[in-house]
Amino acid sequence: MRGIAAGLHALVELPSGGPGKAEIVALARERRVAVEGLADHWTGSGPHPAGLIVGYATPAAHAFEPALDALARLLADAAGRGRP
Repeated sequence: MRGIAAGLHALVELPSGGPGKAEIVALARERRVAVEGLADHWTGSGPHPAGLIVGYATPAAHAFEPALDALARLLADAAGRGRP
């Protein structure tokens, strides 16, 4: 993850060879985890890293840990799909 401390969104870069943005976003929707694909926000052409945008401005303080747990489980499950 990366971003600036003053922002309301974090960038999660996806490694090559792992699950794609579309697969992760679809799984996130099934689980009601709000993420967006990074590709939808590029303004220029050229090669760009695959990634997700995660907003963190909405949850109450007590909801951050469960939200991060849900995101971590989502990414782990997406990474494990299709593997023996």
